[in-house]
Amino acid sequence: MVEYKHFLIPVPRSFVPRIETMSAFVINASKVWLGDPGWIAKMKDKKMSREPISQTRLPEVLNEFKNCDIRMAFPLAAHVMRRDISLEIHLAGDYICHLSETMEWPLITSCKCGHELDYYPDADIFLARRILSSCPRCGNFFDPSEIPAIYT
Repeated sequence: MVEYKHFLIPVPRSFVPRIETMSAFVINASKVWLGDPGWIAKMKDKKMSREPISQTRLPEVLNEFKNCDIRMAFPLAAHVMRRDISLEIHLAGDYICHLSETMEWPLITSCKCGHELDYYPDADIFLARRILSSCPRCGNFFDPSEIPAIYT
């Protein structure tokens, strides 16, 4: 199996999609290239579970989870591609730091005041390192677009 990953270079948290915008995107995409149902991940007692989610229920479910981390996916429609490929959407309060095999850690993730902002949660639906979006010591917002990334 081949796995393709596309990562977006994040911008400061001044842009966070509204529930209506995210729902409209998925519902409109389902008319052309997304299949149904998808799934949404939940954490309970430090265990991740997936449950089916229909695009028609998406606004309701996103409202229910608006203060939680969200990991959801919808398969590509069969007429678009005959492989097991899906669109996966990750929404979180802090930055999710997915690293590819070609990107080296350590990234510079300390605040200007010197406080280290990266952490690895015990139980996480993304199974990834995180970077706090703001410093708990001084309150400054962290801008990940300023991090130099070293690719090998």
